[in-house]
Amino acid sequence: MMSHGPCKRSDWKYSPLDARRLIKLNICMSYAFLCLLTVIFVLVSILYHSTDSFRKQCLRLNILCIQNGHNSIPARTFMWNDTRLDILNMEQFHFDTRFKNPCWFETLISPDPYQRNIYSSYSRAVKRMLEKMTLLWRERLSKNVSSSYRLRCLPYFYIIGQPKCGSTDLFWRISRHPDVVTPPIKELHWWSRGRQGRRVGYSDLIPLGDYIDIFDKVAFLMESHNSSRESRSRPFPLITGEASVSLFWDNPDWYNYPENQHFLEPKYTNPDYIHHLLPDVKLILIVRNPSDRLYSDYLYFHEANKSAEDFHNSVVQTTNLYSNCSRIRSVRECIYDEQLAITAKPGFLSY
Repeated sequence: MMSHGPCKRSDWKYSPLDARRLIKLNICMSYAFLCLLTVIFVLVSILYHSTDSFRKQCLRLNILCIQNGHNSIPARTFMWNDTRLDILNMEQFHFDTRFKNPCWFETLISPDPYQRNIYSSYSRAVKRMLEKMTLLWRERLSKNVSSSYRLRCLPYFYIIGQPKCGSTDLFWRISRHPDVVTPPIKELHWWSRGRQGRRVGYSDLIPLGDYIDIFDKVAFLMESHNSSRESRSRPFPLITGEASVSLFWDNPDWYNYPENQHFLEPKYTNPDYIHHLLPDVKLILIVRNPSDRLYSDYLYFHEANKSAEDFHNSVVQTTNLYSNCSRIRSVRECIYDEQLAITAKPGFLSY
């Protein structure tokens, strides 16, 4: 027989102690391997989400992203912690009880208070109105320093709802009432798009003061008529409002506000911010048969080849997306998921 040296095959035996050590060694090696896989998975996830988050931020802020090797830096940053966005901590206005509409007096310091109004840069109607108001303020300041006050107002009512529900027709019908005075444009979208800068491509915030400026002509009429009326036993009845239907559904940047961070769904939305500054505001909700509204929306906004088949497929695809989402997440979380809305068929409004 062939010799195997000092340790023959027939002499090879495991002691109980060696067996236990070998089992422990295998367990430790398996555990270490699992830990290594976990660390790799976490690192890859962090790298992916940070890159994806940066890409989404660039798209959302509409800025140029400079690629530099493995690093990407934004050419411009946007501060979501800007105090002008902190509506819930703003001091509330003290409205003058002599007016039915929420109004107050403030000091008029500059003869040209609209130099930097952002709305005037993209609305001719607003620009013309502010130019006329500037002449009135200059005249007021030139006459008497003691008269250097102006009435400022916010809307008494908002028409909210969904697009293609007849809000424009309703707004103009209401505006024909003798006690209603409307601003130069119907939809300002300040609460839903303007105050965070989305209205101007995130190039800057639209301050609350710029929004209030739009109602200065209305406020001037209220002030003039109120001072000339004889009986003042009741509040002056003139009111104003606007019809930004997006206040009802458009909250795309909710997760960027400090008060909503670390939540999977928004704790505060447009109604909360409006209520803080206008606790007695009147909201007029206009709706329509859902199928008719959606098809009208599709015909008006959809830019691709329009057909009954394409509309049907878009509805089925979007419905399935939200149905699958609601099985594992809350309905509210799914509705406010911006990426889920983007995943819906491009060009098809999923709200």
